[in-house]
Amino acid sequence: MDSQKVYQSVIELLNVLLKDEKLKYWVLKDEKFQKQVIGLINDLVTLEKEHQASFEDQEWAVIFGKAVVLLTDQKHRFQRLDNRDVDAMYKDYTDLIAYIAKKYDFKQSRIDPHQRIHQEDILTSAKLSSATINKFDEQEQAKIKTAKEAEKKQTVEPEVGAGNFDENVQRNQESNHQSHQNNFFNPLQQGLADMPSSPAVDPRFYPYSTKPKWMPIFKMILGVIGIISAIVLIAANAYAISVSFTLNGSVDKIANNGVNPMLDWTIIGTNTESKWHVLSDVTNKYNLAAMGSGGFLSIITFVFYAIPAIYLGYACFARPKSNREKYRISYFALFFTILFFALSIIQIYRFASPDSLKQGWKNFYSNSFDNYNETTFNTWWEGIMRVYPVRWVTIFIDISLAFLGITLIMCLFTLIVNPRPDRNKMVKANAEYQQAIVATMQGQSYTYDESLFDNDEVIIKNKSKFRLWVESLFKHKSKKDSSDKNDNN
Repeated sequence: MDSQKVYQSVIELLNVLLKDEKLKYWVLKDEKFQKQVIGLINDLVTLEKEHQASFEDQEWAVIFGKAVVLLTDQKHRFQRLDNRDVDAMYKDYTDLIAYIAKKYDFKQSRIDPHQRIHQEDILTSAKLSSATINKFDEQEQAKIKTAKEAEKKQTVEPEVGAGNFDENVQRNQESNHQSHQNNFFNPLQQGLADMPSSPAVDPRFYPYSTKPKWMPIFKMILGVIGIISAIVLIAANAYAISVSFTLNGSVDKIANNGVNPMLDWTIIGTNTESKWHVLSDVTNKYNLAAMGSGGFLSIITFVFYAIPAIYLGYACFARPKSNREKYRISYFALFFTILFFALSIIQIYRFASPDSLKQGWKNFYSNSFDNYNETTFNTWWEGIMRVYPVRWVTIFIDISLAFLGITLIMCLFTLIVNPRPDRNKMVKANAEYQQAIVATMQGQSYTYDESLFDNDEVIIKNKSKFRLWVESLFKHKSKKDSSDKNDNN
C-alpha cells in the first residue's frame, strides 16, 4: 500500500466521523470505537514520523488529536507505533469502517474524497452539546426498553396445539441436527486463531532490568570508532601494498653503483633446468611487509577488514524499532566484531615495527639462499630503511592497531554493561499470558497489565512559524522549477 494514500484515506474517514453527531456520540459511549479512533490517530502519527506523509501540505495528526480531546474532555496519549507497516495501518482503517458499518449502519459512500477539509471546521464541530448527548441517551434508553419488552414476549412459551405438536418436534430436531453439523465443521484452528498473543512479542515489552540513558550516544561513538578503525586499517594495507620492489632491483638501488655480493647469492635447491640460479635472476615483485612470502596483503583482505565495520555500524546506527534495540547492542554484532578485529590484530602485529620487518626478511634470505651472509644482509636492510618508507608503513600499522585496540576495548565494555534480562518481568509476562488464555477460553476479554509495557509518548507540537516559512519557500521553489521544465518541454 502507498503510505500517502493510506494517510489521506484515514484523514477523510476521521473528518466524517468527527462531524457526524451520532458517530461522535458513540465515540463518547463506545469504548471500543473510541480506542479504534485513537488507534487511527496513532497511525497518522506513525505515517508522519516514519513515512513523512502529509495531506494538502499539512500534517493532521495533531489536529485530529485535539479534536478527540475536545470531544471526550479527556487527555489521551498519541504516539508513534513501533513495527507497524503500512498494510497493518490500512487494516486498522478498513476494520473501523466494517465495525461502524455493522453496528451504526455507516455507509462508506459517505466519505467524499473531493470534499475540502479545514482545520477550523474539525475543531469547531468536535464538541457535542449536553442537549445533543441527552437526546441520544433518551433514544438509546427507549431502544433498550423496546428490546427488553420484545425479549419478554419471546420468553413466554406459546400454547402448543395438538395439531402442530409433531411439526414443532420435527423443527427442533432439524435445528439440533443443523447445530451439530455446524459444531462438527468448526475447525479447532478457529479457536487457536482467537488466542491472544504473548506480551513478550509486543514491541513495547522491554525485558531487561536496566535502561542506560547514555547507551544511544555510546552506540554512535562505537560505530564511528569501528568504521574509522576499518578505514585506517585498509589505508595502511593499501599503502603497504604500494611499497614494492624486486630483489635484484632493491640491491641495485641501494648499492650506490657499486658491486654488491648479494647478487651472487645462490638460490637453495637450484637445478640446471631452473632459469633462476642466483639472486640477480629473481625478478618477482615483493611488498615491503610481505617478508618474502609472496605477500599477505591483497585486495581480498580489504573485504575481510570492512565486513565487521559494516556490521557494527549497522547495529549502532540503524534506527531502533523498539527500546530493546535502543538501549543495547546485539551480542552477535559485538562477538563478530571482536573476532574479526582480533584476527586482524594478530595478522598485522608482526609488521608494527622496523625490527619485526627486518627479522622477517632475515628469515626469508637465510632460508632461501645458500651463501647467506648476515653482515651483507644488514647492509641491505640499512639501505632499504634509507630508500624505502619503512617507518611510514610501520606508523600506519601502529595507528591501525591503536584504533583496533580501542574498538575491542569498547566492545568488551559493552558486553559487560549491556542490559541483562529481567527475570521477574519475564515471569510476570508469562503469568499474564496464561491468564489471558484462560480468559479467552472462557469467552472473556483480558487486558494485560500496562506496567509490562514501555510507551514512548510522542509529543505533538504545532510547527513554528519559521519552519512553516522554510517549508513554504522550498515548496514554492519546487513548483516553480517544475513549471519551468514544463514550459521548456
